[in-house]
Amino acid sequence: MNEIVSQLLKSVAFTTLSLKKKGILTDKPWGVIDEDGEIQKLIFKQNGELILSKNGKVNIGSWEYFAEAKSLLIDRIVDKILLKEVYIDNNVLIFKIDGTDNVFYSLANENMIPDFNIPKYLYDKKNEELKIGSRRLIDGTLIQIYNGSWAQHPFDYIGQRALKVFDNYHSESMPDGSYITEDKDITFKIEHGVINSAYKNLLVKLEDDSFIEIVGGSTDDAYLNLDHLVTKNGIPVSETRLISKKSRAVYTLLDSRIAKISYIAIHSLIAGSIRVEQKDSAQITKGDKIIDASPVYPLPDGKYKVKGRWRKINVRS
Repeated sequence: MNEIVSQLLKSVAFTTLSLKKKGILTDKPWGVIDEDGEIQKLIFKQNGELILSKNGKVNIGSWEYFAEAKSLLIDRIVDKILLKEVYIDNNVLIFKIDGTDNVFYSLANENMIPDFNIPKYLYDKKNEELKIGSRRLIDGTLIQIYNGSWAQHPFDYIGQRALKVFDNYHSESMPDGSYITEDKDITFKIEHGVINSAYKNLLVKLEDDSFIEIVGGSTDDAYLNLDHLVTKNGIPVSETRLISKKSRAVYTLLDSRIAKISYIAIHSLIAGSIRVEQKDSAQITKGDKIIDASPVYPLPDGKYKVKGRWRKINVRS
């Protein structure tokens, strides 16, 4: 716990108050989790008395504050300890035991933190003070993004620090790499613990009902997606051709990037139909390929009348 508190304090230390204002300390129900893992309650009286209560048993000790040294001396009957101020507010009092490098003595105001979970309190305060936003990644990892709570667009995240958060509120810089959010909405690229790029993803449903993400994809014009990275659950895909279920767009991939976009359409003939992979989503153009035909395939060379088209098409090979 000492290590976690120490790390969290680095982010909130600039907001600390001081016990010079004794009203912060006195006549409040403070509690500390002692060496036995049990809660001991302390009430600092204005006359210097210290009421200590544990498991219903009460002792009367004493306390004295030394303003010049920002230190609190408390007599717990069984011993006396000198505490150096580290972080003070109306809800928590965090001291370092004098003479130690990193041993904290932390008190929580029972009225404000009834579960005495000081790490969680500091974690939440850090998020509030630094406007930290949290995003869950697709692998379950929780990341914190500095100034991320006000982000309205992916580019608002660019240049911000990103941390990986563990269940015990410990955090560390995110390793370099590309990451996709749990909802697949955004892909982050992180370098040296900082978000280098952030793209909103275009989700495309395929024929098999699975989804791919076109990183930074556009819904305005499919051809704007040429050369965009394609991933599935955040992992670059190895397939060379993918067909969308709704638009029947065919994505030809090279090195997981869109090298070509075409469309599959069915056209009725005077007798039968043809299935065409065409460059234009709306119409047949020269060079388009017939990939199926009814009642016979391959379709014999010749000219054919397509319903809804004024001019016949000329089919070769």
